[in-house]
Amino acid sequence: MKPPIIVTEPGDIDVFESVHDAELYLESPAVKEGRLKVYDSEGRLLSLEQESTSDIKLFGVTLIVDPGTVKIGREESATTHKDELRRILVEFLIATGVDKESLEGAILENVLTQVITRQGFTK
Repeated sequence: MKPPIIVTEPGDIDVFESVHDAELYLESPAVKEGRLKVYDSEGRLLSLEQESTSDIKLFGVTLIVDPGTVKIGREESATTHKDELRRILVEFLIATGVDKESLEGAILENVLTQVITRQGFTK
């Protein structure tokens, strides 16, 4: 996996400096819902795994004590999602006011740099 790590969901993008930062930020319920996609900076689609949660029953009500952790892994060996990631990033930039024509022909690396410049890394 080559950082930065990009986490997308409909209408939003988060960029993390490392896998570790992304794993600390992401929450198990978001992973369980299946709306998130994770890529490395070269366009490899990465997997999201929710590790077990801990819960207890109190008077018949289930309380979540530990929501579990999120792990990112199993990267593709080839960058088969490079065009998909570029399209997602371009759509995000256009939605935030970047001129569409200025993005035509821009390579993934340049588009990702623009996203990071506009919003920084998620902490």
